[in-house]
Amino acid sequence: ERRIGPLVLDSLLLTEALPAAEDLETHLRRELEARSRARCWRYKRSLNGLLVLRLRQFAERGIIHRDCKAQNVLVVTRPRLSLIWIDMDGLRLTRRPSMSRQLRALTRLHVSLLDVPGLTRADRARFLKAYFARWGCSPLAWREAWGRIALASERKIRARHRRRRWKLKHYGRE
Repeated sequence: ERRIGPLVLDSLLLTEALPAAEDLETHLRRELEARSRARCWRYKRSLNGLLVLRLRQFAERGIIHRDCKAQNVLVVTRPRLSLIWIDMDGLRLTRRPSMSRQLRALTRLHVSLLDVPGLTRADRARFLKAYFARWGCSPLAWREAWGRIALASERKIRARHRRRRWKLKHYGRE
């Protein structure tokens, strides 16, 4: 930890190496390419369930991951399929995370997986339906979330392109 008096500026946590772990995007690209269509569907469904479960647990406990993207989720397949979250300095604890904060995290995850071949709109709809299928939530809440995530994703992608153009213009590289 780096401190100034009682304030912690930042900290670092070292853990054991997980040689078989891959980030979610890399894992999906490799697995979806190697599997048959039926096996892909089952595999995406099991990963979807794990991802929804963890994100809902975060939200129910008042935790929001500000850097919720596929590169910060490790997939471990042995001894059983599991997800491990990394880059935990992006976690924020609140009493009850607002829907806009939850949607911001879901948008970041959505954008990070846009270019993965084999992930369809139906997969994304299944994810949102499962995420919003909980007590006190409207059965159609996922539809509103879909629209808000789509708009936020477009803004995020446009901003990313503007940043890239600016970097190319000023630095000659991205």
